[in-house]
Amino acid sequence: MTSLIQVGSNVGDEYIFKLIEDKKINLCVFIDANEKALEKCRENVDKFFGGKNIDWEMKCEYIICAISNSKKKEVELNIPIGDDYSNHSSLDASFPTISDTKDGFRTVTVQNFLISDIFDNFKLNDITYLFIDVEGCDKEIVTSIDWSKYIIHNLKFEFTHWDGWQGYNSEGLRQLIFFLLMNKYKVYQSSATDLFATKLPNWHENYNDGGTT
Repeated sequence: MTSLIQVGSNVGDEYIFKLIEDKKINLCVFIDANEKALEKCRENVDKFFGGKNIDWEMKCEYIICAISNSKKKEVELNIPIGDDYSNHSSLDASFPTISDTKDGFRTVTVQNFLISDIFDNFKLNDITYLFIDVEGCDKEIVTSIDWSKYIIHNLKFEFTHWDGWQGYNSEGLRQLIFFLLMNKYKVYQSSATDLFATKLPNWHENYNDGGTT
């Protein structure tokens, strides 16, 4: 079974929807702590796939919750006032995209889970795609993954706020990239803010360094 989990789905992303269609993903899990944004995501998924010929088994799940490395059952989400669908909502109240909001932000209490709770709930040890975009909290999720238990074939996360606002010059981030490389992932920058890591299925050592024999 192929699977896609998007943490911080907001209102949805047509790139993700197209990926689901092209790769014929079986299980699609959309997660966002902002209830209104997640409901709009459901509407956009239905709109995108409405009328399409879905000739494979596809199931979509929508989960209203925060994902972090905290074991608290509830955490506070900060949503910019005046934008119920804001993609700058964050668990971090000091995050500049929140504190610099013209009208401030409102705080709501939301359920909180570990990423492993989501994997285990769907009985997934093998995850095809994991996309993370949670406005400054990506580090908490990525570094809490038990890589010895779960296989993630494709991982995308925001690196520019790894250690605080624009904290991408980070020894911790460099260590994570090295860890992924040593575990046979191809790691590259996929956008101005994101890194993408793909596990190489047929990795083998290449002793041909381009030199002459």
